[in-house]
Amino acid sequence: ALFWQYGLDTELLGDGSDPVNLLGATIAALPLLGVGTNGRVAWTQTAYFADVTDWYAEEIVLDDDGMPRASMFQGAERDLVVVEETFEVADVPALDSEGRTETLPRFATFDGRFITSIEGRSVSEDDPLGPGESRVFDGVGPVGECVIPKTANAIAVNAIGIDATDPTFLTLHSDTATLDPPNASNLNVFPGQPPTPNFAIVPLDSSGDFVMYNAFGEVDTVIDVVGYTETTYIEQWYGIELEEATASQGFIGTDPTTVVEVELDTWGKSGRVVATSSINVLDATEGDSIRCSITTGPSAHDDEHLQTWVSPGAPAGVGHLAGSRVLTEFEEGSTVTVRLVCDHLGASGPGAFNRAVLTAMLVPDRNPFVVKLP
Repeated sequence: ALFWQYGLDTELLGDGSDPVNLLGATIAALPLLGVGTNGRVAWTQTAYFADVTDWYAEEIVLDDDGMPRASMFQGAERDLVVVEETFEVADVPALDSEGRTETLPRFATFDGRFITSIEGRSVSEDDPLGPGESRVFDGVGPVGECVIPKTANAIAVNAIGIDATDPTFLTLHSDTATLDPPNASNLNVFPGQPPTPNFAIVPLDSSGDFVMYNAFGEVDTVIDVVGYTETTYIEQWYGIELEEATASQGFIGTDPTTVVEVELDTWGKSGRVVATSSINVLDATEGDSIRCSITTGPSAHDDEHLQTWVSPGAPAGVGHLAGSRVLTEFEEGSTVTVRLVCDHLGASGPGAFNRAVLTAMLVPDRNPFVVKLP
């Protein structure tokens, strides 16, 4: 209905015996002003659903088919209530309507609030990752012609980014609940860059899944699984999980040496130290080089350097380094400090930026921890 403006002034237009002064609006033919003023007070009304409805932002958990399964409440998952709504569609050929029965699910939270919409977009397996988007992958089960067992707790992969529309970075992690990536990257990708793989050991969640996150633009990705790790016997013998830690640090090219370190508790056991690293180099100038090594000592000797990268110069002054190493054994009850030492050889311009990421893991004795070929 349309609102009409009304005005009534008996003092000016009447005899003044009963002065009334009203100005407002109402639906035509109604004898009352729905909204208005008499010069001393004002009033209004509402019947619009947005004004009488409380709106909430819910964190929704999806099932394996991408359908809503639960909502997060005070840090815990609470199952959603699913109501199957049935609709009878009339058979009207003139309107291209085919008679049928449609059943669609409706979702509500555990305390009765309707889920009205979910942010996101529909994608197929072949769609590229968009800016700020994540995708969950199965880390166990059939992978090409191989099978990763359900006992795997991590997979060894070569990650590749292709046809990026913007400079971006990719992060592989196991937080499938929140999809929040850690403050680190596994691979930097740039427009026009040829496909360049980077090695990573990716932890899996309790269901054997992992996440790939893309920061900017759109990019196609390839994940080549080359192996996996198992820790079944550690939990069986010791009742503990592997102690693992990750650290990252950015540094400008003029820094002569950068050290990234993590400190691990040995849980009162003895065993070995396994560490992996990833170095991303951006905007270096021709002739720049970086040498990196993983060590438990205060510094790295020249013969211990695992990674060396030399810039080809403009415009491709971008590089990636990856390395892994089994370090010295640790004694029972000790604390182990693992360091990634990066020496910069050459003078980068002031815009050169690099990021070094170190992940270290303690492997107790009698543990069949190996990277196995699937």
